[in-house]
Order: sequence, then C-alpha cells, then structure tokens
Amino acid sequence: MKTMSPWHRCVSAVYHLRQSSGISLGRWFGLAAIFLIHARPGAAHEINTSYSVVSVRSDSVRLILSIDEADLLRLDPQIDVNGDGLLYRDEVLAGGEAMALKLQDRLSTEVDGEPHTPEMLSAAPEVDVDGNLFLRIVYDVPLADEPPATLVLDLEKFLQAPLLDEHKNLVRVFVASDQPELLAVLSASSPVGRFQLREEVDLLAEVIPLAKAAYAQYVGTDRTAREGEIGPVRYTADVP
Repeated sequence: MKTMSPWHRCVSAVYHLRQSSGISLGRWFGLAAIFLIHARPGAAHEINTSYSVVSVRSDSVRLILSIDEADLLRLDPQIDVNGDGLLYRDEVLAGGEAMALKLQDRLSTEVDGEPHTPEMLSAAPEVDVDGNLFLRIVYDVPLADEPPATLVLDLEKFLQAPLLDEHKNLVRVFVASDQPELLAVLSASSPVGRFQLREEVDLLAEVIPLAKAAYAQYVGTDRTAREGEIGPVRYTADVP
C-alpha cells in the first residue's frame, strides 16, 4: 500500500474536517500550514555533510556541530521514536541531548598542544533555509590562559561508520573580527584539522639581532674611548 506524504495526509484531513465542520476552506488551509511548519519531518534527501563552526573567545573555544536527519538516524536509530524513518522536531528535541553526550567522546581538540574533551552545553533542532532538519550541538572548551595560538580539531572517531565513507565535515574557524575565517574540509581519510590562530613570537629570533647591535655599539664606543685616552697609535721603525 502506497503511503501518503505528510502534506497529502494533512490536506486529506483538512478536507474531511471541513466537510464535517463547515469552516471555510481558506481557514482550514491556514491551520494546515501552521501544522506543517511546527510538526513537519526533516527533508528526506541526504546531504552526507555535517558542519562545525569554531569560535575562539577570550575565555573558551566554542564548537557548534550540526548533524542532519539522515546521519542522526545512522548514528542512533532509536532517536526515531515512532519508527517511520523520518525525524520530527519533537523527536530531535527529545533525543538531542543524549545524542550530544554520546558524540562528546568522539570529538577531540588540542589547544596549544594540550588535549581537551569539549563539554556539552546544549542540543536543539534547527532547520536550514533549504528545509533540512539538523541537530545543533554546542560544545565548549574553557581556557585558563590567554587566547591560544594553535588549535587541532580531531574528528577521527566521529567520521567513521555508521557514517558513510563520503561524509564530509565542513569546518569554519572564527578567531577575531579583523581576521579572515579559517576553512577546512574533514573526512574519514583526512579527519584532523590544524589551525594557526595567531602568529607565534620567536623571542630568540628577536633578541639575537638586538644583542648584536648592542655589542657592536659597545665595541665602537669602547674603541673611541680608549683612543681618546692614549692618543692615536703611531708606528716608527726601529733604529739599530
């Protein structure tokens, strides 16, 4: 038996309700539109892409991971509570936090060479401009010192089965408003992104030229002072 789409099921219900209630067709279709907006399932087509947005702050590194409906079903089929093969916002809302905690151990970051496991802050459904349903997870890595110079994002444990081999994670890193964003595309074959967030200062490289200049100035000053004390040196031939 062919199953009807959510739109056709809704229109059919509207028709029968209108016949029994006498309410105008325009009003019923308005109610149908409201229903579809708030209870629609996610888009059925697959994009095989997740998204990571990293924001480097003064006190933390914020990571926002967005995963679409098809990949959520692969990662945890139990999130589909009614088992219809589609996800509704309420299902993503109900199962989002458990999914976020499950994925937390599959994400790894290094800040200035120190490994960190991101802390989960929130998880909520989100729909993009194309109608794709996502789970938007916010993770955070607290910073104790000054803003970091380097960041490593390791998604090796995330970008593996049950996700498909062709799955890609698009990464955008924002450091400061006056700096361009950093971009990377991670995959199962290349799951690690390395980012230089700010220029490292090589103190030794800066000190050595200054030391040489100071030494040259000292030698020149000392030579001038000694010549002033003893006068110019004159060389004469020895007379037998």
